[in-house]
Formats: sequence, C-alpha cells, structure tokens
Amino acid sequence: MYVATGLDEAGKRLVLIDTNNNLDFTDEQPIEPLSRATHSQPLPSNTRPVQYERYLQREVVKATANLSVWLGGDGIMCTFPSYALAFFTTGNRTDSIAVVSAGFTHLAFQPSTSINLTDSLAVKQIAFSSTNKIPTRLMSKQGEYITIDKVVYQYTGIDLARQVIQLKKMPSDETLYSTQKDYLAPVFTDTELISGQTLSLTDYRGKYVLLDFWGTWCAPCLAEMRYLKEAYTKTSRDDIEFIGVVGDDTPERVRAYVAREQIGWPQLMADAGNKLLSTYQVRSFPRTVVIDPAGRVLFTDVAGHNIVTLLSQLRVKAK
Repeated sequence: MYVATGLDEAGKRLVLIDTNNNLDFTDEQPIEPLSRATHSQPLPSNTRPVQYERYLQREVVKATANLSVWLGGDGIMCTFPSYALAFFTTGNRTDSIAVVSAGFTHLAFQPSTSINLTDSLAVKQIAFSSTNKIPTRLMSKQGEYITIDKVVYQYTGIDLARQVIQLKKMPSDETLYSTQKDYLAPVFTDTELISGQTLSLTDYRGKYVLLDFWGTWCAPCLAEMRYLKEAYTKTSRDDIEFIGVVGDDTPERVRAYVAREQIGWPQLMADAGNKLLSTYQVRSFPRTVVIDPAGRVLFTDVAGHNIVTLLSQLRVKAK
C-alpha cells in the first residue's frame, strides 16, 4: 500500500493514501492524521477503504479493507483494523462469532486474533457504553475457550485458505486452565528470587492472589508500584498474597530494585523454562491477574487506584 506524507502551505501534516492502488495520488483526498489515535482505536476521520488483491482458495481476488493512519513517535503509522464474522451451526441453531485481528494491526488475522459470540458482545457493549468499544482483552484469544450452547471449545486459530475459524471441542470431564475470567489460573512452581525458596501457586489456595507481571526497564510498571505497595499495606496476608513475575530482566537489577524500593512480596523470574509469560499470555507490561481463593481468574489488567479499591473490597469479601 502506497502512502505519501508532507506539509501543506500552512505547515500542517497531511497524508495521501493510494486507496485504489493505481499508483496515482492526484485522485485522492488528503487526510490529517490524528496525534492521539492508536491502532486499537481506529476512528472514521483517519480511516479510508483501500483496494488490494489477495490469494484465496487458489485464486487472486479483489478485496477492500480499512486503512488507518496516525502520528507516531517515528512519523506516520498505518494499520488495518480488520474484522470478520464466522458462523457455527449446531442442530437447528446458528451462532455468529465476531473476529478481530490482533491489535487491528494485521490484515490476515495473524499472528493472533480475538473472537467472541455476538450475543455476548451485546452485553459487553452495555457495560462499556461510555466508549462504545469492546476491549479485545475481554474476548477469547487463540488458545483460549469459548462456550457455545453449553459446550466448551478451544479456539485454535484461523485457516486463511479456507476462511474458517478452527474450534476444538473439549471433553466435558477435562479440567481447563486459562487466563480467562472464571477459569482456573494456570498453576506453576518455581524458585523465588530473593529467598531462594520454592513457591507454588497452589500454596495460596484459600486466599486471593495478585500476579504482577513487570520489569525494572518498564516505566509504566514502575509507575504502578506505588499503587501496588499501597494495596499491599492496606490488605492482610491472611486474605491476599502478591507475587511479582519479572520478564526480560536480570536477577541483579531486580534484587537491587526490590531492596531499594522495599518491596515485600515474592518475585519470580519468567524465562524459557517456566514459560510464565506465554502461559499467562503476557504480550505487554505491566499486566495484573487477580485469582480468587478457589484458584480461578477473577480480574485481569487492574491498574492505578483501581488496584487499591478492588483489593480493599476483596478483603472484606474474604472475611
């Protein structure tokens, strides 16, 4: 896709997109890219339908997709906010499933996507009516589960050649682990960084657990520490335990930071051996996962003052 950018006579940044793919910009209208739009929030004012060709089922076919542009730190950024619908038939019932490409950044719905039943989307639209947007973190991602007519399926990906969603029916008697709400959190056992003692998630059955995925290199993670420390001092270890999971870092830097900031909760180093980041589908930092006393995921991605408020409420429920 061809995109040209420059300044007009008034010094305003404008963008031209070759929407019909004819290598000619004279038939295009300029777009003023938004400085605060993100790839996860494409807006009509900075989005244009573009024509392209794709190879589908052994044929070259013409297609149209939306292309969004905005100002990033390195200049003009582009993204394809891609959507689709799939249909699942059981008996006389047909369910429609909404599909969105990962972060809206890839036209081909890869490397990962999010899906959800459209009737569930309607409920979540009400909950998020202030923005009229449904966060993809609330949708089922590749490897996670979706329930259709009381049967649980694992969403295993998309077959682009056939244009189908791949769902795997799960045995009704199998224990399922997932980072999705109401599913059992994936269990782990590893060595705690500071004490050198063995730490297992199952050791904390009967109390809440907050997992904080972070790193000393991550500025937003460090900004969240003040709220985590406040929540930690305002809650009882009889009710809730905190566990830090550090990614893409070194033990030396983590030990120094923990000592300097007087962080009192245990820390684990995520690595290729324990696969904690991939198991908990951590794609960005910071990320929090709150687990209830039964070991099920209660909330994810709680941040700021909401951490203090939420954990204060949980502590009351736990007594």
